[in-house]
Amino acid sequence: RLSGQYADFIPKWILKKILQFYKSQKLNLQRVLILGISYKANVDDDRESPSYKLMKLLKKKKIRFHYHDPYFPSLRIGRINKMRLNSIKLNKTNLREYDAIIIATDHEKVDYKLVYKYSKFIFDTRGIMRKNSFIDKKIIEL
Repeated sequence: RLSGQYADFIPKWILKKILQFYKSQKLNLQRVLILGISYKANVDDDRESPSYKLMKLLKKKKIRFHYHDPYFPSLRIGRINKMRLNSIKLNKTNLREYDAIIIATDHEKVDYKLVYKYSKFIFDTRGIMRKNSFIDKKIIEL
């Protein structure tokens, strides 16, 4: 039961921190890209994925979002997920369209150098940017 409460709390906390950051910068958060659907790195298992809860919160706040996950070309409708979405391609054109990138899962198959180079702000919940030696004011570790 406690783990379920914790799993519900984390996406809310993440979004709260992101919204506080945008407010402090006097910026609007309109488009978000979530990197990772899997509940952990390098697997195709989305059971109990916090990304679904995060998507639900973004939708409630009327913030548009997409996702990229090399293990999920499209989302499966299930007990937790009720949305039909397809994974977008990671390229400079797509990355530039988002106000924020949220790294929810630290897959090895993601080109973090590309993400770093073409993103406005990166909210790293996994510490992967630091692991890859990317340290910059546009990277916010959560």
